[in-house]
Amino acid sequence: SKNDVMALGTHRTWGCLCRTSVSVGCSFHAALRQVELIRHIAGELGRPLADLPLFPNLQGEVVGKHVMVATITKVMGNCGLPIVDALNRPMYGGHSLRSAGAVLLASLGVDTARIESMARWNSPMLL
Repeated sequence: SKNDVMALGTHRTWGCLCRTSVSVGCSFHAALRQVELIRHIAGELGRPLADLPLFPNLQGEVVGKHVMVATITKVMGNCGLPIVDALNRPMYGGHSLRSAGAVLLASLGVDTARIESMARWNSPMLL
């Protein structure tokens, strides 16, 4: 939540989802692959793995929000999806992945209280 942005007051576990859905990727295994990528980047940079964020750039630094939004927009455009609405406003922003992830989990039958907890939302934002 915004009151506990470091998530120091909570503990959550998230296991493999491979058996729950074959139509979407498993977030647990995606996270394992991401850690291996970070381990590689840390080795290339000669830095401890613990010093890098979960989604670093190639220099091992935090990816800026504007860069992330530009990347999401580029990927969606490359997939043939619209990137602006009828009023020429951007369809993707800094919370696009967070919102889409919540929608995906809800569509898989994960209850909203669990989604809110995993996303560290301290409000009925999901609803």
